[in-house]
Amino acid sequence: MAAPRELRRVEVGAAVREYADVLALRVAMGALAASSAAAYVRDVEEFARLVGAAVVLDDVEASDVELAVVRIANAPDARYSRRRKLGADGEDVPGRGLHARARWLASVRGLFRWAIQGATYARIP
Repeated sequence: MAAPRELRRVEVGAAVREYADVLALRVAMGALAASSAAAYVRDVEEFARLVGAAVVLDDVEASDVELAVVRIANAPDARYSRRRKLGADGEDVPGRGLHARARWLASVRGLFRWAIQGATYARIP
């Protein structure tokens, strides 16, 4: 019987950097659009800032992710630095819309899925 793999406690910031490398590799292989990868990386980097880059990935709870979603929903949308994001009535709209929040959450789920599926946490050359 084979011994189980040794589990390593990896900080969120390190996991995000490694996941960004994996996404870059997928872009190079033609499996992912560069613009999608850039959006996913931006999202998971923001996730790391919100939960703390030094927090161990395995210690992140669902409530931490929920709080991060609330924060991005209510914070000014940094993607609109050159012009303001306006609603249908022409007024400023705080935070991100439903689709942007859904993509953000999908990006974070992708990070966790990648980590669960046995990421080696070894830098890609």
